[in-house]
Amino acid sequence: MLALHHVRRGRADLKGALRITFYFFAIDMILWVTGVHHDGSPQRELSMALNFLVRSLGFAVRIWLYYVALEPLVRRFWPDMLITCSRLISGRFRNELVGRDVLIGFLWGAAITLASVIVKRDWERFLQPDLIQGGRLVFSQILNGHQAAGTGSLFYLTNLLLIRALFRNNWLATAAFTLLMVGCWGENWDDHGQAVLNFLFFASLGVVYICFGLLSAFSGLLIWSVLNAFPYGAPGHWYSYPGNLAIAVVLLLASYAYYTSTLAPRIQELRR
Repeated sequence: MLALHHVRRGRADLKGALRITFYFFAIDMILWVTGVHHDGSPQRELSMALNFLVRSLGFAVRIWLYYVALEPLVRRFWPDMLITCSRLISGRFRNELVGRDVLIGFLWGAAITLASVIVKRDWERFLQPDLIQGGRLVFSQILNGHQAAGTGSLFYLTNLLLIRALFRNNWLATAAFTLLMVGCWGENWDDHGQAVLNFLFFASLGVVYICFGLLSAFSGLLIWSVLNAFPYGAPGHWYSYPGNLAIAVVLLLASYAYYTSTLAPRIQELRR
């Protein structure tokens, strides 16, 4: 209803919504190529292709609805929240602020994952049989984390936005958002460590939204999803390869964000 209202009033960023929709649709179709076992049977391949096409279209429509419904309201309450996200959508991948927000999100995602490992003392995660094969399955799991971060970041923003409209104060909204999310996700209250982690996760996520914006929240949820999907072990363990590869991907992305936000502007200044 909100999306339809904004389209009728001419408030929606339809160009940006179309770009981000095509982007997530393409990622989901790549998942069909990398994450599914292909046996060469024409009938089975056609069936899987149609199933993934329907799934990808549904996913893309959901992203479009989220963006069109939220974007005008976010600009009203938090004018700066979508600046770097809009720059990234427009293709400004080397923008300094884009790199800064991505790097901040990565640091938050890594920190919250480390806190989870320390509190739960889960140094070697549950072994997923498919992932130990490595290769394309590791790549597809990273893409799955990407899609989960996309929908998750918009879902949490929806809740935070509605609460902000009710309380009319950023920090009261963050506190209420934390309590609401902890209440929704607190399945086992006897596990005090998990309860503390849930509180820490959603409280810090709310701060990331308010202080740094949607791109940082998406980046942090991406890193959190990736790092929580793989089994880890000391070097030499037979199942440590997928986790090490995931860490390498995270470090590579973080290095690019650091270069874009910090090193690239300094190099340009020296050249001048």
